[in-house]
Amino acid sequence: MTRSTLRSQPITHRLLALLGIIAASLWLSNQLVQAQEQMLYLSIVDSRGTPIADVDENEIVVQWAGEDTETLEFEQPGWPLRVTIFIDNSNAAIPAVPRMREGLRAFLTELPGEVEVGLATITGQAQWVAEHTADRAELERGIGLIVPNTGSSADFLDALVEEGGRLDDDDDREYYPVIVVVSADGVEGSSSQQGRFAAASGFVNLLTELAWDLANKHRMVSNQYRVTYRQPRNPPTQPAIGVATTRQGLNLIPTLDGNVPDRMPQP
Repeated sequence: MTRSTLRSQPITHRLLALLGIIAASLWLSNQLVQAQEQMLYLSIVDSRGTPIADVDENEIVVQWAGEDTETLEFEQPGWPLRVTIFIDNSNAAIPAVPRMREGLRAFLTELPGEVEVGLATITGQAQWVAEHTADRAELERGIGLIVPNTGSSADFLDALVEEGGRLDDDDDREYYPVIVVVSADGVEGSSSQQGRFAAASGFVNLLTELAWDLANKHRMVSNQYRVTYRQPRNPPTQPAIGVATTRQGLNLIPTLDGNVPDRMPQP
């Protein structure tokens, strides 16, 4: 059997209130059931890294410290990527804007057509030239609206903090967010102090290569499996969690959140 492992911390529970013997017993019983149910995401690929989409739940088993667990649910959520691109249209970017537009068009050409993309310029508050959409004609119109803001500076960090807040508030999201920043060399004017930011160059080549990586990531995450399983009744402290398959020639890539790397390691 092929096996892959990851590490996880055990879940602990506290009794918050004692409302009577019957109520407390029901509460404790419910907590024990919840404690036994765990979830992981599983990308399954062949020797060339191609996702395998026809795996049956009987071919997969999750193990805690070598002990087989009971699979409760085995499904493919099919969540795609969703890409947000922030574009530097500050005074410093005036000479670079035509190349940025060219690079963004190359990016969209290489990205799978079903992936939604949003485009926003960054001088002062983020200005959306195209809301998130898979409509390439709409995104092309948005690229045409990217023009320099003379005399301004880029405020990327403020935009990133704002976007992070939006994602955190989106409790119902069923996609994997990716944020891309396309920047020219120049003064960065954000009021936020949450780290600094390095500018990029070579827009066409870099954005094309990035699209290739994201296309692979999209293919991986949209074809992965979500496994809900029941952990052992007396799980060990810091157990080694393993995933095994009975089918030969498969590589298993387990994660706790489904966010597989952009570039997969070579076998």
